[in-house]
Amino acid sequence: MYSRYRFPALLLACCLLFSACARQNAVKSQPISDEIAPRRAQVSSSSLPNEDAAPQEDVIPQESAASQAEVSSSQQAGTSSVQASGEELLAQYYSVKAQEEALEIDIENLEAALRTGKLGDSEFQQKLAEYERQEDALDARKDALEAQIGPFAPYFSFTLPQDREGLLSLLDELERQDDELDGRKDALEDGYRSGATSREDFLKEYALLEREDDFIGERQDAAERALAALPALSGHGSHSSTHHAEYDDWDDDGDDDDDD
Repeated sequence: MYSRYRFPALLLACCLLFSACARQNAVKSQPISDEIAPRRAQVSSSSLPNEDAAPQEDVIPQESAASQAEVSSSQQAGTSSVQASGEELLAQYYSVKAQEEALEIDIENLEAALRTGKLGDSEFQQKLAEYERQEDALDARKDALEAQIGPFAPYFSFTLPQDREGLLSLLDELERQDDELDGRKDALEDGYRSGATSREDFLKEYALLEREDDFIGERQDAAERALAALPALSGHGSHSSTHHAEYDDWDDDGDDDDDD
């Protein structure tokens, strides 16, 4: 009789034990679920876009913005720089020549001040070294401009007479103009040397005179070449042959061989 109730009792005990274990697992798992749920809600809410929030603008780092500004400014400078024209180069060239002449007079005045005792040797040497440095810089600048400009003839527009008499008359006139120009240059140099002419006025006027001097020289050279290309005169004793004799000794460079 005892064995007949033994199996049901055992089965009931197992059921009670299983039920107790299930309750205990449910109690242990509850805090974990409660802890996970708020985290999931927080993540979910942060990942969703906020409709009320203002849209964010792209922010460029300060260094990057500065670099872009430098690149932009350098590009603008590159596009705005235009190669100097021939006339601009000529203006720079004659300005350099005027500065060279002014510097020569400055050195002359410096040497005169040393001779008269107005300047000590130490100060003289210091200023002379500075003038020589400026001379070297101007000479290099002039060479660079000459290389950029090339032949000067295309910048001087003029026409020549086609006949011998016209060419001889032109050469006489150009010689007169050259002598007059030399006198104007000498007067300007004396004015700057004495201090009567300011450096600014000297440089401006001397640059114009230098360009006029070269213009006269180009016309002289062209007229002499044209005269040499004409057929020789068959007769002698005429006015034309007399004038022609004055230029028989001119070579192709426009130099008088009699001066050698």
